[in-house]
Amino acid sequence: MGNSQENVGKTQEKKAEIPKKKELNDVAKEKIYQKILELDKSVKSIEQYELYVFVYKNIIQKAKRLEGYKDSAAYQEKYEKLLEKMQETGREEIYQKALELKKNAKKAEDLQWIRKEVRRIPGYKDIDTIGEWCNTMQESMEKREKRNAWIRLFIIALVASIIVLIGKLLL
Repeated sequence: MGNSQENVGKTQEKKAEIPKKKELNDVAKEKIYQKILELDKSVKSIEQYELYVFVYKNIIQKAKRLEGYKDSAAYQEKYEKLLEKMQETGREEIYQKALELKKNAKKAEDLQWIRKEVRRIPGYKDIDTIGEWCNTMQESMEKREKRNAWIRLFIIALVASIIVLIGKLLL
């Protein structure tokens, strides 16, 4: 019984030893701050919506961690605003692209590109209904494509038969 009380006491001592949050020293803060500056410069070359969102969130998270070091709060505020704006405009651009792809879809393969856009912004406007439209059209387009393939095959076989027949008649 004394042994179990010792274990309880040791467990409580271990809990007391666990640090709550690692405090950053100035060197660590400067490293993180320099990373923010690097990310800030690299943002200019980004073209994909998801990558913008990822980098913006990364900068915000790093700036929050610095808790007021240098002008990290300004970077946090800047990128929170940019993130909000990017999420508004980026989703709309993706939505418009999906609508354009839907308008021009002629074969089942085209639906894959539409689905890709739909997966990028679930829940935005009526994008989910566009995804459902893709599912409905998939079967219809595949049937049409198979029928067209059979028709092409039949035409090729017919032309080949005619050529063989003409060849036999001429010999």
